[in-house]
Amino acid sequence: MPDSPHTIVCPDCRHVHESWNADTEYFGCSECASWFQKKDGRFVKLLRNAKATTSPVLEPGETGIIDGQEYRM
Repeated sequence: MPDSPHTIVCPDCRHVHESWNADTEYFGCSECASWFQKKDGRFVKLLRNAKATTSPVLEPGETGIIDGQEYRM
């Protein structure tokens, strides 16, 4: 399944992540705990086994504002 404006497929484990948009620059895979950054139109792994040690303030899909800029989890 190719990436679309609303879906990201993890480059490592191929888990499908819904509800993303084309402007997404970073994402973390909840299945394999890898962290990615978009470079040249594709996602490149920054970290692996990046499991959180605390609970998130926002749940996946929720939005928050940092310095006046809205971001989606």
